[in-house]
Amino acid sequence: MLAFIAQGEECESCGAPAFPEAQAFLNAKGYPEDTYMVLLAWAEAARLRPGTLVTGYHLAPKTGGTPFDLYSDAAGNLLSGQDLAALGIAPKNWSFPPVEQMEEIPPPLAKALPARPVPLGSEPSAVVALPAVDIAALQAEDAERANAPAGRKTARRVGIVRDLSEPIRIEGNVVNTGMWRTTDDGGWVWAVTIESPGARALRLRFTELAVPAGCRLIVYNARHPNEVYGPFDRFYPGDTDLFSDSCFSDAVTVECTVAPGNEPAGLRIAIENVVHTYVDFDELPWAKAEAGPCNLDVSCYEAWAVTARGAGGFSFISRPNQLHCSGTLIADLREESTIPYFLTANHCVSVQSGTSGASSMEFYWLYQTAACNGARPAIASTPRTSGGADLLATVNSSMGTDFALVRLRNAPPDGLSYAGWTTTPPPIGTEVVAIHHPRGDFKRISFGRLSDAGSPQQGGDPVKPYEYFHESLWHDGTTEGGSSGCPLMRADTHQIIGQLWGGYASCTYTDEPDYFGRFDKTFPLIAAWMNQVDSPLDVNGSGEINIVDVQLVVNALLGMPIVHNADVDSSGKVDATDLQMVILAVLNGG
Repeated sequence: MLAFIAQGEECESCGAPAFPEAQAFLNAKGYPEDTYMVLLAWAEAARLRPGTLVTGYHLAPKTGGTPFDLYSDAAGNLLSGQDLAALGIAPKNWSFPPVEQMEEIPPPLAKALPARPVPLGSEPSAVVALPAVDIAALQAEDAERANAPAGRKTARRVGIVRDLSEPIRIEGNVVNTGMWRTTDDGGWVWAVTIESPGARALRLRFTELAVPAGCRLIVYNARHPNEVYGPFDRFYPGDTDLFSDSCFSDAVTVECTVAPGNEPAGLRIAIENVVHTYVDFDELPWAKAEAGPCNLDVSCYEAWAVTARGAGGFSFISRPNQLHCSGTLIADLREESTIPYFLTANHCVSVQSGTSGASSMEFYWLYQTAACNGARPAIASTPRTSGGADLLATVNSSMGTDFALVRLRNAPPDGLSYAGWTTTPPPIGTEVVAIHHPRGDFKRISFGRLSDAGSPQQGGDPVKPYEYFHESLWHDGTTEGGSSGCPLMRADTHQIIGQLWGGYASCTYTDEPDYFGRFDKTFPLIAAWMNQVDSPLDVNGSGEINIVDVQLVVNALLGMPIVHNADVDSSGKVDATDLQMVILAVLNGG
């Protein structure tokens, strides 16, 4: 569990820094703790340099005076104003007047999806068979974790990361597993099947990936070859690896083809790990795996049917495990667009790539019953958005509040809602609602009210400081591991006011509250992403119309991930007109 600061601790600790990690860094940079107090620390993405994260610090002089912000890069260097401008890091406004947005349901977009690739069906030249997994031992660990009271709601484990005994590598025409074969039309094909017995689903982790023109890399279900994903050709900026989509099988085939007249020069592929999902969401066969009996089926509450459509679950990789958390799509302030922003918790997603990285996120939508208390749905048939996400801003609970805002790299399905939100903190006693996936199970709903009674487990002290967190006491339903990151909403307006960090609440501990990072504390850090921009030609909302916007439209035209509103003329599709409009705007200086 992350360290936490009880309410009032700052005054009782004789000047000890509220956020010791940040304060220790700043001490070494000439901002000592006896002179400056850290009010908040966060990480945010550089708008003009994709894949780059910087760290921000909000400081206040202890002798009085106006608080100010400092920034550092990944190497620990303090950044100048010129550096920040080059990165596209906007100054923060810490005294916003109240800002709010209501729930949105965007109209369907008539965008044609790229055709699903078709495998050649060539017999794999090698089979890599992993040993069986001790599922009983994993289930015993999961049951022990589920029954242990905890402060922070832990993410729900649904799988494990398995190492291949030897990484599979391709360097041009040289391979260490299987072999290249020629095709009837004069091309080349390489195919290898990877088996992990007992897996409900498999994902592959690529640690090297460079696929030149004329080559194609796909992954498909070895048992049912019509389940195909890809093509995969590169890492995203800032990524150090790439995870394929979950393939619902215990065996997957990775296939690389080279078109006739081409050579695999420059081709570079490495596969080091397999993500083995062992949880069968549809059956949940082991003891105590289902959500607790006091959880409420969201489908029983018609008034929340629309809002619930935007709440989703996602799996992500936190090696050596595959974990599950909750979150929701949230509405931006641009009337002419719907950018797929997704709000969750930092303790689920805290970095761009690697352990707990946004790059590994895979989103599941509408995993809920078709009717009140109906049959559990089949997870394999629910809509899914793969390809990961871009981490835009995040704060962990030891640095202030606990949140992560990401932007999906691929468009979510039509028909989902985007939650509204407000930066006005509601008073104690306000009725609130949470929508979530407890223990990775199908979607549930909880009803409560904002409290300030504290935690019985803590002798009445709050688990998290009210300065950064809302305390909610449930009167119907609860939350569990896997609910982390879910939205806390006002019951009257359906607007987000926070996202779940944790607490001791459960079906057993019904008198214990939960704690949600406050959205009003989050908003100054995400305002630059949420705020309206002047022109739809500014595809990524950076405040400038530049070559990055051109590239995003080109990506959309090529069927690559659409993460922004590339349909700049709102015609219902991305076409040459959109590209021409952005190019002309760049040539004319924006």
